Amino acid sequence: MFHDQTKVDLVIKRLEGGQFVRKLAIEYKHAGVYPGAITNCETQASDACAEYMVYANSNSKPPLYAFTCIGTRARLWEYNGRLPRLCAYFPPASTPDHEKYCDIDSNNGRELYNKLIQLRDGTLPVLR
Repeated sequence: MFHDQTKVDLVIKRLEGGQFVRKLAIEYKHAGVYPGAITNCETQASDACAEYMVYANSNSKPPLYAFTCIGTRARLWEYNGRLPRLCAYFPPASTPDHEKYCDIDSNNGRELYNKLIQLRDGTLPVLR
């Protein structure tokens, strides 16, 4: 089994059918700490999701989500067993490079917050 010693900062699980199911992996880096912080943050989140899929022994489970933060800028990702990588959920993949991460204290930040509420409530639509 793949076992990476690098861990994410926080994992949120939900009790479903008598078992705890991982829902969200959160990785945070301080703004401007070093070049490549975004790539490192996204890689850690992706690796944590991939490891959990192996641990859960299923590619057909509902998708996992990752939340990566660099300072006050954040992005929500979906990870499912069909694709071995994170897929941008919000802001979406079509977002221009300079807006790939949204500031939490902005209109996009409020929309991101609403997506997290949907994730909590189990009403967040799955990407196709």
